[in-house]
Amino acid sequence: MNGKTFWRYGFMGNGKGPGELLRGRLQEAVTDFYQKRQALPAGIAVNPKLLGQATQDAQGLGLKVPVEKIGGVLLNEVWLEIG
Repeated sequence: MNGKTFWRYGFMGNGKGPGELLRGRLQEAVTDFYQKRQALPAGIAVNPKLLGQATQDAQGLGLKVPVEKIGGVLLNEVWLEIG
């Protein structure tokens, strides 16, 4: 993680797979992050299995931040970097 600080968001699955769970939740996490910090995240970290989808979802939200994979991120989490 190279000294980066992340804000961790975990989500309940409600019977959904990790890919389904990420859709919409990234926007929810970014909105909450912005409301609390008055800034957008400097980056996004997800489980390696969700890197491709997270990158597409971030682009779909218009976020121009790096999306990285970190093995310690659970499938039902997204970590937003505090910049």
